[in-house]
Amino acid sequence: MKTNKKPNDLTIQEVDYFRSIESAFLKRCRQFGYNEIKTGTIQSLHIYTALGTLSPSRLRRMYSFIDWDGWSGERVVLKPDSSPSVVRFYAENLFEKQDHQKLCYVENHFEWSDTGENISERWQCGVENIGDPSVTSDIEIIFMGQDILEDMGFSNRHIFLAYPSIIRHIVQALVFSKDQQQVILDEIKKQRFDQVKSMLSGVDKASLLIRLLETKGNTASYLKNIFESLKGPEFEGIYDDMKRFVSICDYLDRMECPYTIDFSLIGNLDYYTGMQFQIFSKSTRKSNADILCAGGRYDQLALEMFKLLNKSADQTLSTLIPSVGFALYAKNIIRHMLLNTQGKKDDPPHIAIYLSQLAPSSMKSGQRLSDRLTDMGFSSTLTLKPIEQDDYAHYGAVIEVDHERFQGGYQFLYERSINKYILNYILGDING
Repeated sequence: MKTNKKPNDLTIQEVDYFRSIESAFLKRCRQFGYNEIKTGTIQSLHIYTALGTLSPSRLRRMYSFIDWDGWSGERVVLKPDSSPSVVRFYAENLFEKQDHQKLCYVENHFEWSDTGENISERWQCGVENIGDPSVTSDIEIIFMGQDILEDMGFSNRHIFLAYPSIIRHIVQALVFSKDQQQVILDEIKKQRFDQVKSMLSGVDKASLLIRLLETKGNTASYLKNIFESLKGPEFEGIYDDMKRFVSICDYLDRMECPYTIDFSLIGNLDYYTGMQFQIFSKSTRKSNADILCAGGRYDQLALEMFKLLNKSADQTLSTLIPSVGFALYAKNIIRHMLLNTQGKKDDPPHIAIYLSQLAPSSMKSGQRLSDRLTDMGFSSTLTLKPIEQDDYAHYGAVIEVDHERFQGGYQFLYERSINKYILNYILGDING
């Protein structure tokens, strides 16, 4: 058995950062009406293979095995992606109750690393808005992703916006061979545009594709001008997509939400059918380690899931089920938070609360005091052991709680960075 040289443990500080991410995420989800669910870590393999939800390279990295049931069993996987499992949950449990559902999750994903030696584990916070076809649902998703990051202090973030189906349609219109189409799309994902130029040398209207890939815009007006060149019967199939993309950019312009249009953003998730976006910590898309958030629209996936689960006949589904979502890349965010705190002063020391009377009333008083301090933005620790005076300097304040001896239930034994008189006035009596 190979040793995992890079364990996926989170340190104490990393867990603290993760909880802050989770808190900011769930707060924004509640504001926009998303309900949290949990889907199983182990999922059926066929919801990823039969639906074509992942690229071949990611399918090869899935951790799959047989879940034995007697003499026969089903092949299952450690969940590599949440969107398919959330859509499955929706199809099995929620569709008959209400077509439109806004769901969120905090889950782990697993897949073999690129080297094939270790299992990689990722933590994601994500949302799925299922059943809403409106452009404003796209805007809501983009806004929520960038707003959560802003709430966590990421002032230097960069939104890259694309519409992969437009690029795929143009490639299909220019190239007849499906094998060559896939090769060109792979080169576009790698941003190797010189290779694309070489492969399309002599192809009529190939310059239109190259222009889309090489030019980066940041307004709806720019996008309109670009699309003016895409005229002709071979492009009629993407006129609606063009209009929607322009509308999305127009909304973002009005909201003063900066972005960069980048048609080379195709990604590894083949189920995206509409707009796609990624939010980076840097102004370029050179490294996936800089992705803070990613998402997009996938209107085909839910319908295909219903067919796979043999539910389409019962529901007489004949149209797409509009769906859009995003995921925060927790480990990337944590890494950048750690980098941003290097060389900075530590947070103010927290408050120690010594429960000197071991009685239920004092215990409750101490807990009430800790809760009030937390609500005020302080961190605190309850302890049953006396704190030596030599250790007082490790804390911003030391408070002793005794329900019977002290007026109000507590007294300050020590304070350094906190004004005890002001704090005492704010906290008031904690004796229930």
